[in-house]
Amino acid sequence: MMASVRGKASDAESAYERTQKAYKDAQNRCKQLKAQGEDVPEDGERDISAPGAWKPPGVLAARALKVARDAMAKAKAVWEKAVVAAEAKEQKHSAVKEKLMAAQAKKAAAEEAEASATRGAQPRGQGGAAPVKKRPAAK
Repeated sequence: MMASVRGKASDAESAYERTQKAYKDAQNRCKQLKAQGEDVPEDGERDISAPGAWKPPGVLAARALKVARDAMAKAKAVWEKAVVAAEAKEQKHSAVKEKLMAAQAKKAAAEEAEASATRGAQPRGQGGAAPVKKRPAAK
């Protein structure tokens, strides 16, 4: 159970890292295109051309940057949620494990006390306390 929770958290972390890398790559592409003299629209500028129309490389790079930023935000939210869930499960697991260890220690102590108390005792019917006498039946 803990392995599946840890696996989900690590999967979410790797997905977040991939989206970070894609975002950095898109940023670098935009910087390269600006350095080459291409027109790269800033955040908030709308593309008013037709959806099927040819787009210059700067517009495509800006769109890829926006998509990568949105994907990174979603992946970060999923990753944070998975980490919180994993930490909660870890705490619950460790608390249950501590209770189990305490119960096992208590059981071992009780068994040891019982064993030490019965070491000197004789088996039933071979001495020890006198048998209990019953009262006579009422007349």
